[in-house]
Amino acid sequence: MKYIFGFVIIAILCCGGISIESKPVKVLALGPEYAIHQFPGFVEQGMGESIINLGIAVSHTNLKTGEMKWLVATGVIAAHTRRISYSVSRLVGLQTDREHLITLIYSIGRLFTPHDEPPYTLPPKKGQYTLQIFTKKDGVNIYTKSFTDSQLFPDIVPVETIKPGIISQIENGYVVFDSLFKQEKEGEWLSVKYQNKK
Repeated sequence: MKYIFGFVIIAILCCGGISIESKPVKVLALGPEYAIHQFPGFVEQGMGESIINLGIAVSHTNLKTGEMKWLVATGVIAAHTRRISYSVSRLVGLQTDREHLITLIYSIGRLFTPHDEPPYTLPPKKGQYTLQIFTKKDGVNIYTKSFTDSQLFPDIVPVETIKPGIISQIENGYVVFDSLFKQEKEGEWLSVKYQNKK
């Protein structure tokens, strides 16, 4: 098993089009057929773009086939057009249960700043939050929901984290803002309006 992990890490670090800080890799979840890792420094960049800040990456590896894919990739990117604009994404919540990985990402694009400097303070009532639910076994995204109603958003954009953050786990599911996400049956999730009774 340790040889498989060594091969996987080497393969990940050799992938083109990404930058990764030289910090320890953390195992978030491990099963007989899969491994889910967190990298404390990752971002993809395209043509005409440059990396400003590295974010967080979460990868899924099939231990039987060696196939690896990225589930989460965050950071700050500058697009060099007539005027520099920035795209920002942050992992602001991560939960796991026996079969699933649940992530919440804040993102905003085409952000212009005075003097074209990187955005150190993000507009809390703009952008969107995206919830994604992945299966641990094969890393498949089985549910996605985006939140764009700024009235639901916190007054400050949360810091990046691999902890639950603003994802709350309750007896029958997970709560984000005004929605309860629960699994009706295997592979099928739904969201319903949720009101905190406290």
